Amino acid sequence: MIVSGVVQNLSCTAILGNTLLDIWHANDGGAYDTVGYNLRGKIYANSQGFYSFETILPGKYLNGAAYRPSHIHFKITPPGFPTLITQLYFQGDVDIPADAAASITSGTYDASHRIIPITLNGQGQYEGTWDISIDGNGNVGVADLHSDKGIIYSASPNPFSDLVEIRYGVFMPAKVKIQVFDMRGSLVATLDEQELLPQRYTAVWKPEGNLSGGIYFIALKLNDLQVHYLKVVKI
Repeated sequence: MIVSGVVQNLSCTAILGNTLLDIWHANDGGAYDTVGYNLRGKIYANSQGFYSFETILPGKYLNGAAYRPSHIHFKITPPGFPTLITQLYFQGDVDIPADAAASITSGTYDASHRIIPITLNGQGQYEGTWDISIDGNGNVGVADLHSDKGIIYSASPNPFSDLVEIRYGVFMPAKVKIQVFDMRGSLVATLDEQELLPQRYTAVWKPEGNLSGGIYFIALKLNDLQVHYLKVVKI
């Protein structure tokens, strides 16, 4: 499975680039490797706040008489701020309602926003998106927190090989950019950069032939504020 998202501050007004994510989980049989530490790793969100990792869907293990739902552990450390330790769960897991942690729906330990949908992509892999909100200082402009200003409706086909068509909407007069970033946060392409009126638009990204396959992020910016993004996979 592939899990990706963006790291943002608690007020959802800034992205937190270079946040450290320490990730671990059980194997498909529900066991943790405490010798070789397989299925554990550390990654950093890139300068745009994006992160992505590929692993397997964790197995389940008994907790008393009941199974714990499938979950992934996270230690999340934004630059200069305290570490948050938490767990991520998956929608449709039949063991969530009876679990003491995953079933909490209010208060400090509310798990509602840590239960994400996962879907099968065209390559037979599960994919899920988890946007992380945590205390920290960062750069203004993140994810879909400003979708009242504009939004990317779709990017298709996805995955793609030759080109991807991006359909987006602008809801206010603004200087608009459609940009593509790789996982390092490096700018790969600028597809549109012009003054636009509120309306629906289409852009096409046809990468150079030597661009490597992998995960890329298409960002919609209005007046240099990132208002929305979508992840695409080049095969």
